[in-house]
Amino acid sequence: MHSWLEKLIKEQPDLFVQAIQAANDGIVITDYQKEDNPIIFVNKAFEEMSGYSYREILLKNCRFLQGNDRNQSGIEVIRKAIKEGVSCRVDLRNYRKDGSMFWNELSIAPLNNKQGQITHFVGVQKDITRQKRFEDSLFLQSHEDPLTHLLNRRGFEEKAQSLLTLSKSSQFNVVLVMIDLDNFKSINDCHGHTKGDEVLVKVANLLKNNSRPFDVVARHGGDEFIALFAEKNSFSIKTWKMKLEENLEKINSSKELEFSISYSIGEATLPFLVDKSLDKAILEADNSLYKMKKMKMK
Repeated sequence: MHSWLEKLIKEQPDLFVQAIQAANDGIVITDYQKEDNPIIFVNKAFEEMSGYSYREILLKNCRFLQGNDRNQSGIEVIRKAIKEGVSCRVDLRNYRKDGSMFWNELSIAPLNNKQGQITHFVGVQKDITRQKRFEDSLFLQSHEDPLTHLLNRRGFEEKAQSLLTLSKSSQFNVVLVMIDLDNFKSINDCHGHTKGDEVLVKVANLLKNNSRPFDVVARHGGDEFIALFAEKNSFSIKTWKMKLEENLEKINSSKELEFSISYSIGEATLPFLVDKSLDKAILEADNSLYKMKKMKMK
């Protein structure tokens, strides 16, 4: 710290506190020397941003702002930075007192005493929700399938790489699934492309409703869908497939369509301990799918 700044803080501590309280960005200070790095100070901007008062969050760890949304790559970055005593910047989904989500651009840095020991961490927080929404709208324009509103192939590849990177650092396997509709050409030929589009949307919604926020589901092209599932939180691909079949049967039993929908499915695993490429896993799943289709034709 500059000597003039140290002198200013020592001579006019109230002025320094006023400056922090007047800042537009949320500022939080935690005690690094105490167990679980508890909050010891927040400014007014932080209170307004989060909806919590200082008294409500005093001595809590900042992780409470993520609620149950802990599967964020930025959280691991923060943990590593605090453990190593270095600065970092991440974007996180945080949750206000009323439960609403906001995007938080968080920068943290260690504070040292005169002996060079880390005593505290300071975090500067900026609400970037509007910016993120704008970025998301641009992303969707180029990464979303306009019919099903699932990711398109380009969107899938980007999201897939993010999930695979997280699987390595957090040590969980990923299951890749490919789904191809049976006799889709006949549906288009006999019932028209409008009805075919309706089928694609129904299957897309089926996949969306049977996935979690951090799973990656996409339309891979034509009548083919692809998905990546994180094998954690007791996830079982066998159970997932059974549930998907049950939900599809409900659609077929409802007689909404004058024909039944069916599909063939293939899968492959990407273990976090093995360096297997996404392309290789797709090829494995595609071969598995092809074998299933071949069996149905017998």
